[in-house]
Amino acid sequence: MADAMPLLVVIALVAVASWLYRRTTGVAHAIDVTFGPQQLRQLGLPAHRSSLLLFTAPGCAPCTVARQVLDEASDRLGVPVVVADVTDQHAIAAEQHVYRAPTVFVVDERGHAIARISGVPRHGELDDVLRGSTAGVAA
Repeated sequence: MADAMPLLVVIALVAVASWLYRRTTGVAHAIDVTFGPQQLRQLGLPAHRSSLLLFTAPGCAPCTVARQVLDEASDRLGVPVVVADVTDQHAIAAEQHVYRAPTVFVVDERGHAIARISGVPRHGELDDVLRGSTAGVAA
């Protein structure tokens, strides 16, 4: 039994880490970040229109799923999706602390990012953010 104890501890730690990861990935977090006019142009974000900005990376399988979720939200709510590859937009990604792909920013018509989602967005929360509700946005 004493020989099995380290293994049980490792299994328990992995289980807790997995639970925490699943609980936080894809969750919308309220933020207040402003993209400058030059950044908006460089990223191709539409002026004076809310949009979804998706940072992706080459070979990122979850990025494909995130794009599908965003495209579905775009179809439902009429919000354009802009995709930025972190290798092409590394300066902006670094400035916005994008350390993981996919990362999504919900950008309002003034160029302010009002929410950030790391991982594949959850449908309900994304819809809440896009409709202006804070019900699905973590503080």
